[in-house]
Amino acid sequence: MPAVLVIWAYGIFLIIPVIATFLAVTMMRLSFWTMLLPLLTLAATAWFVPIGQGNSYIKRRLRLDRLAQGKSRAQASTQGPAGLKTCAEYVVQLSLTPRLRKGPRAALEDADDFGYLTFDEEGFSFEGDSVHLQAPYASIKEVWQQNVGLRGRFVYGPRVTIVVDGLNGVQTLEFAERSSTFISQSKKAARGLWGHFEEALRQCAQSSSSSSNSSSSSSSLLSSVNSIKSACSTKPSETFSTASQGSPFSARG
Repeated sequence: MPAVLVIWAYGIFLIIPVIATFLAVTMMRLSFWTMLLPLLTLAATAWFVPIGQGNSYIKRRLRLDRLAQGKSRAQASTQGPAGLKTCAEYVVQLSLTPRLRKGPRAALEDADDFGYLTFDEEGFSFEGDSVHLQAPYASIKEVWQQNVGLRGRFVYGPRVTIVVDGLNGVQTLEFAERSSTFISQSKKAARGLWGHFEEALRQCAQSSSSSSNSSSSSSSLLSSVNSIKSACSTKPSETFSTASQGSPFSARG
């Protein structure tokens, strides 16, 4: 909760310019500028929405936590449309459906956890303070994008929501980037997230199509294991794991 309150405190950087503008307008004669200045201020502060989201604080906390655990951060890199053979890593927030957090904590922050989302050849993984998730690309059933909404002033980079087969009790996983400082960086990171999931779905669809013509290889392709464990559950050591049976892939957004 203290960390959540600190993140909310970063919103002051966005509120102060707006309040100052309204105070200045009250001392001006009624004119065209008395209406235009507040609108211009809102538009200008929208460029710095990631600052008001507390992204710099989140990145610093995650970096310190990783250093304290003695882990080295993977180098983020990208590859062309040929495939996902190199590792890529993003600082994101994770929101589960149904929510992992309850009460005031869930009301103040729409994220259940913050951490690193990593992509490799086989699948993706999320490593946060309380949630650790690993899933192969073949277990993704559906993926789509959606706007952050009012909190991001409808300009923040869109979130990526995915449905993963085999996670008991978890309907969807929602990822939103939290590494940017300006809106342009947020949109770029969001496009990167979406691009990795989209490319993974495309490759899995192609693999599924080719394997359907060869019964001998289909069983090995459609067999995958997903696991998710939460340190914030009633049983921190409890692990949920099931075998994915394969499913059609689709994307919308």
